[in-house]
Amino acid sequence: HRPYPNTYFRKNMHRDNYTYFVYLIKVGQIMSSKLNESQIDEYSNSIKNDLLWFKYSVNQTAHTSLERKALFKSYFIETIDKDSNQCPLPTKPFENDTIDFFKFIQYGGITTENHTQSTVSYYNLLPIHDVLNDSDYVSRSTHKYHHINDEFYIPKLYTYTLSVDVSGYLPSLELRFGEISDEYQHDKMKHLMLNGNKRHALWAGEFYYFYDYKYQKYVIMLDNASGHWKPKSQEIPKYFERLLYGTLFPKYNATDLLNRDSLYDYVNYYRPLVIVGHHDYPWHELKSILFPVVGDIKELAKQRKEEWLAKERKNWRKRVKKRFQKHRTIH
Repeated sequence: HRPYPNTYFRKNMHRDNYTYFVYLIKVGQIMSSKLNESQIDEYSNSIKNDLLWFKYSVNQTAHTSLERKALFKSYFIETIDKDSNQCPLPTKPFENDTIDFFKFIQYGGITTENHTQSTVSYYNLLPIHDVLNDSDYVSRSTHKYHHINDEFYIPKLYTYTLSVDVSGYLPSLELRFGEISDEYQHDKMKHLMLNGNKRHALWAGEFYYFYDYKYQKYVIMLDNASGHWKPKSQEIPKYFERLLYGTLFPKYNATDLLNRDSLYDYVNYYRPLVIVGHHDYPWHELKSILFPVVGDIKELAKQRKEEWLAKERKNWRKRVKKRFQKHRTIH
């Protein structure tokens, strides 16, 4: 017996010399199982009103559109879970009787004991609640590194969408996300791909986890870094945090946390999920330190834009030359 059957799925992808995981969690179904019909309708109406819309066409080129749909199909449709009597979904559901979100996403991850690529930085195990209350964060922490020898999973970066039917119907809400390993593999993790090439979504961005040595537990840092929808952190739905805590961390007592006035209020106790703005200090800098791939992605995007501009300038010169030659021929 699982507390939420047929709701947690992950799939190991092998594409273009890359191996990475994609995930799907049917958060709407989980949340709906705890609500009555009127509460579901209330959530659904709120979601419909809060939908983000991509202002450009999702079918700008046939090739790009087909690529997004093909990737979405390979991520979330092609592999059928034989134990499920629902629609085809990624494999596999979580193996244990209880669902631990961190164990679910850390499956196949690298621990400090097996980490040989580089020296483990103290940024990998920040005392997160000291950071929230101190602009100089680690340097002024009053807590010693007495847990620094603990074995823990190396932080990992993900991109995600909260995808939903255009009606906003709560049971259709799905958290879809995937690992980001390098700047080229990131091309396979675009938000429109995770969203099935649909123009609407409830929210989108990136998140990562690291080990909080103060509480000897993991923390998720979730932001709004989405180039497609560009959600503004101050416009995050009020029920967003309640929904995520109720579905991803159902055993965590979030009563006091959810009663505070602001998402950004400091609390002096452990919380597994912290929602921040993409450009908020010091999180923007911290993500760049933890994940150099963030800078690599920006450099690749800059390089591609320069190449595109050079190509456009070259084509423009060709068109001007052609018109000039045609003009001379006429006269």
